[in-house]
Amino acid sequence: LSIYQGARIENQAWGKEHGVYIPEEGLERIEVIKGPASLLYGSDAMGGVLNFIPEKPLYIKGRETRISLNGFSNTNGYQASMWTKKRKERQYHAFGSGYHSHQDYTTAGGEEVHNSRFSQYYSHGLWGYSMPWGIIEGVYSASYTDAGIISEHDDHDDHEEAEEIDVDEAMPWQEVGDHIMTTQATFWWGGWKLKPHVSYQLNHRKEFEDSEVDEAELDMELRTSRFDFKASNSYKNWDVIIGSQGMHQENENVGEEWLIPNAHINDIALLGLVNWNKNKLQVQFGTRYDYREIVPIITPDLLLSASFEEFYNPSFSLGGTYEISEKMVFRSNFAQGYRAPSLFELFAEGVHHGAQRYELGNANLKSENNRELDMSLHYHNEHIVLDIALFDNHINNFIYSSPTGDIIDGHFVYEQLQDKARLYGGEFGMDFHPHIWHDLHLKSTVSVVYGENLNTDEPLPLMPPLTWRNEARMEWGSWSWFQNIYLKIEAAYYGEQNRVSSEELPSGAYTLVDLGFGASVKNFELGLFARNLFNTSYIPHL
Repeated sequence: LSIYQGARIENQAWGKEHGVYIPEEGLERIEVIKGPASLLYGSDAMGGVLNFIPEKPLYIKGRETRISLNGFSNTNGYQASMWTKKRKERQYHAFGSGYHSHQDYTTAGGEEVHNSRFSQYYSHGLWGYSMPWGIIEGVYSASYTDAGIISEHDDHDDHEEAEEIDVDEAMPWQEVGDHIMTTQATFWWGGWKLKPHVSYQLNHRKEFEDSEVDEAELDMELRTSRFDFKASNSYKNWDVIIGSQGMHQENENVGEEWLIPNAHINDIALLGLVNWNKNKLQVQFGTRYDYREIVPIITPDLLLSASFEEFYNPSFSLGGTYEISEKMVFRSNFAQGYRAPSLFELFAEGVHHGAQRYELGNANLKSENNRELDMSLHYHNEHIVLDIALFDNHINNFIYSSPTGDIIDGHFVYEQLQDKARLYGGEFGMDFHPHIWHDLHLKSTVSVVYGENLNTDEPLPLMPPLTWRNEARMEWGSWSWFQNIYLKIEAAYYGEQNRVSSEELPSGAYTLVDLGFGASVKNFELGLFARNLFNTSYIPHL
């Protein structure tokens, strides 16, 4: 589940090539929310929440403007952006715009990966008013992305000379437009803090197959309106949050081909979170109840057997934090969650040009439900931070796509199935600052995830391999005209993945090394980075 300024991101995310097209410019950070607090955002957050947080406004009166220029050698690409912020006594605003352009990337063997090019225009802004009666603020983001879709049949051409290539000449490709508007307010009433929130998103996705045809083979518009209301209060050792959320969503097919039907989707939810703390112990309990209805619009030319679907989903999460000492903290959480199947999983029927296969939904799907136990241990002192985390997630009615062996319209057929599944794994992280060299920072994280289909007794598809990431960063104060000088080297090891499903191929192990350095000169920040320093050939398993 992905959230942007409190608004859930809806972007037809049922294809492997369907990414989250939120520009990085103007973002302060991306955080991962797990445990009972994740229930404040939606029942779909079975694995947690990715929260995209916009950059904070200026704290003091005045204006600050940032212009950024970046170049990328492998794709002959560039990025240009501008971001400006201003604050007055009771109001603030910020806005920016930018453009990315990248040609086909080149492999270590000197071959171009045909149709891997993409370009993106984007603009966004935020505003806010602070008054004695409360705060009101909003965000607007718009982006238009043209991206090629790499075909397994594409030939790699030698990368002899960089030349400008119109994205329209490379097929298949997709065009995605996203508009997100959010407005939220904060009021105080007695001892209560009230936060109403409304948002609207338009996701317009087109997929093209033939370069000789101007009209898209697939053309869909997804409009999502949401409201969110939360009220919070504190009394002695207790903190309470109660609220309600709702959504109305409309999917409309504009093109001649349909993959999923026109439909209305309505959600309504009630939620609550209680936090109790005393001395070294903190306990959280969260619960929510969701109702969803999916109403396909029947038309004479609709080939699939569509029907009205309803889902009732209760969820809860119980977690605790215990401070073993001033330097050590233990956390644990047990949760039960539900996820209703999507419109695509229920009613898809047709050729999906982006994935180059024929998709079949399953109107008999039930809600996924899971039970997860996770725990973590955190330790820190003046020079080192250590974290270890483990999780075990059992999922009933796990929804996945599987090949049938049939061929329709020249494409392999994939259908939606359900089975029992288990996901388990862990992560270890270290952040070390040597006592004898305070400006040196060493980081290392190791993570592993296993997935099993408990009905077929085989691995789940698309499981990440063992990953070990390392970073060493050295900082200097100043030298001559340069300030904030740093040098960093990163090395990431990705293990071989032989635990694959019947529709996957295993992948080999590889190591990638990156090198970068940077500094600031007055109002300028300069940096030079080398990715994949040793030009390693690799195929990422995901």
